[in-house]
Amino acid sequence: MEDGCKFEYPDGAHFGVCITHDIDLAVQVCREKLKLALKSFSNSDFREGIEKLGQMRSRKLPYCNINSIIKMESEFGATSTFFFLVGSEREEEGYHIQDMAPEMGKIIDAGCEIGLHGGHSSYMDGQDILAKKVALEKVAGRVLKGYRNHYLRFKVPVTWDILSKTGFIYDTTFGYADCLGFRNGMCHPFKPYDRVAEREIDILELPLHIMDRTIDEYMRVDPEEAWPLVKRIVDSVEACNGVLTVLWHNDSLLESANEKLFRKLLGYCQERKAWLTSCARIVEFWKRSYPQ
Repeated sequence: MEDGCKFEYPDGAHFGVCITHDIDLAVQVCREKLKLALKSFSNSDFREGIEKLGQMRSRKLPYCNINSIIKMESEFGATSTFFFLVGSEREEEGYHIQDMAPEMGKIIDAGCEIGLHGGHSSYMDGQDILAKKVALEKVAGRVLKGYRNHYLRFKVPVTWDILSKTGFIYDTTFGYADCLGFRNGMCHPFKPYDRVAEREIDILELPLHIMDRTIDEYMRVDPEEAWPLVKRIVDSVEACNGVLTVLWHNDSLLESANEKLFRKLLGYCQERKAWLTSCARIVEFWKRSYPQ
């Protein structure tokens, strides 16, 4: 900013905000149902415990709150990106991607975006990523542009190169899982550079800055007390006229404290005249306005 560099966003917005959701869970897997049943028994609530044991074989989708998320974001004039797993590994078999087709229809109808949430080991496996991309595109009925790996697993520059070769336009994995902030010191989209091959990689990276799991699971900060940390990141991005990327998981938005913090974030960004939108729209705007 000191050298006169200033980025301009649509409708006079001061900075951009990519709103994203990783859909890790859509059903309660058996071990989770058992854990909840045992908790009920330990609280002497035997009726509830027996009821939860009876749900062990059920594949209802209690975490399918996507419509509620879309509705909430629309209150702030926002759209977002939803990243879906295509399960093949044991820990990721929380839902079948075909079961999520109705939810994807709601996402598309709302003008939001669908992206691929690659598996735990996908970040080093181009064939796995391509197979999952094809499978998700078949259910979604459209070509996918964006990617984020599960657990934010990533290898520089290998993963970028794999994603470019499998047809992705952007990635938004590059961030810290255990703390908020700027992993590469940047809050603007950038094209990665392979120092060994001495070339740019043909993909745009949207660095990740704020994740809900980081706050409550890694940093162990109560969401009700996390606002000063979150506000500091938002203010830093605005000061740099940059693009903020945030991640809230769908299941965490069922918890009142996490939903309250997310709403506060959206409201504050709206007040600060941010462009609250999906990754795809940020990328389309960036490639058109600031070609690299």
